[in-house]
Amino acid sequence: MFLRNNDGSVILTFTGTHFTSEVFDSTKATGFTDPGTGTQTLTPPVLTPGEGFFFNNQNTLFTNTFVGTVHVDALATGTNVVGVTSNLLSAEIAYVYVSSKLPIAGGVHSVLGLPNDGTLDGSIVLIPNIVGGVVHGYNETVFDSTKSTGFTDAGTGTQTLPEPIIPVGGGFLFSNQTGTDFTWIQSL
Repeated sequence: MFLRNNDGSVILTFTGTHFTSEVFDSTKATGFTDPGTGTQTLTPPVLTPGEGFFFNNQNTLFTNTFVGTVHVDALATGTNVVGVTSNLLSAEIAYVYVSSKLPIAGGVHSVLGLPNDGTLDGSIVLIPNIVGGVVHGYNETVFDSTKSTGFTDAGTGTQTLPEPIIPVGGGFLFSNQTGTDFTWIQSL
């Protein structure tokens, strides 16, 4: 990731139980410092394809343009023009913060390819409710193949909810409640 003039801005990554943060600091050899002390030099965060993260911008608005080749795990075959990607949704970790590896936006099932055939029933999608650049809680939706949309509310499980929509580059917390790891496969 290449971002200039962002001293004080923060990258937050999720460990499965909490967020860790690294602060941009151009005075440090690595370009990052510990937010708690402001003195300890930190290794730059590694952001892998399909991993969600927050960027807390403390400076002027800017557009960060990503260029290059779309990350794929397997080359295109048949009707795929780009290729196939996979992302492990662990059942061992309470929540994973993920995003689509492909540059597409849309419903978690209809476009992003998470199955809604009962395979993930009970699993939870948490989408950050961001207002004015600040997270104000999460919109929580549960996979439920018995509902007409395939999704229900977490509180009672009685209300049918619309399919969660994820923007391009948007991340979401996912809790795999199936008891076994699930590999999210996407193709384009």
